[in-house]
Amino acid sequence: MQVYPLKGTTGCETDDGDPLPDIPPLDWVIVGGESAPPRARPMHPDWARGLRDQCSAAGVPFLLKQWGERAPGSADFGAGGFRAAAIASDARVAEGGFSAADYPSGATSADGWAMLHRAGKKAAGRLLDGREWNEVPR
Repeated sequence: MQVYPLKGTTGCETDDGDPLPDIPPLDWVIVGGESAPPRARPMHPDWARGLRDQCSAAGVPFLLKQWGERAPGSADFGAGGFRAAAIASDARVAEGGFSAADYPSGATSADGWAMLHRAGKKAAGRLLDGREWNEVPR
């Protein structure tokens, strides 16, 4: 069975061949990374992008509340005592041992890794691809 919550459809049939009733579509998607140190897990930027793109295609408002404790790459990544991390699109996390020379600001490698640094919730901000996403339902 496939459910399409952004559009509110199931795309399924009963055993008798009758269509299953549609479910109400989502009105709003709010996304945010974890912010409770020291165990806050990083959020891969592609996860937020994927949700934003799906919402856009379905006409559902999208709001990025926060990155959480860790921010995507930064010009001062690896400097000033920031604790470096890399996260793969499949949620594997590697801590420390990275430098700005190895991973430029905002870079995502071909194998799905993205660089992040521990900045704190406030400093990590809410920008996704250079923009705040503050969409709300009508």
